Amino acid sequence: MNPDCAGMLQMGMIGRAHGIKGELTVDWHANATPKVNDRIFLQSPQQGPLSFIISGLRPHKGRLLMLLEGVNDRSTAEKLNGSKIFMPRDQLPPLAENEVYLQDLPGCQVILPNGQTVGILDHIEFPANQEIWAITDDSRREILFPAQACFIESIDLQNRRIIISPPEGLLDIYDA
Repeated sequence: MNPDCAGMLQMGMIGRAHGIKGELTVDWHANATPKVNDRIFLQSPQQGPLSFIISGLRPHKGRLLMLLEGVNDRSTAEKLNGSKIFMPRDQLPPLAENEVYLQDLPGCQVILPNGQTVGILDHIEFPANQEIWAITDDSRREILFPAQACFIESIDLQNRRIIISPPEGLLDIYDA
């Protein structure tokens, strides 16, 4: 992450342009959806962060379509494709008791209910809009874990531990 985004949370990614008036497809990775007039910051591999105000939002085929002030045509929108969306933590609603920010999870030890260590949570991916945890085990192998509530027993950020109950046979695939 660009140091200028320190103190911010990645909330999603900008996809392709939609239509000719500057609308953007957005993969939003948070439960709290953005609102019109929220300030967001976009960071692309080439530059960033750039500050924008959301001027329009609407759902479309499981995604959001977003309009940003100053992005009024398709060619401008296309330049933002692939940008990560960040928001300052203090702009977000308070977390409920059982909620965490995903960016606080990497580095946590991942264990099974019986106490066996699976590895360390390295990073989180969102292929096909599914949350996948990449866990690195002691052998430096990457274990891909489907981060669904039914497979997560508990998250203890204070002690940096996550207890998971993976689907039957998932870890066996990595032992073969």
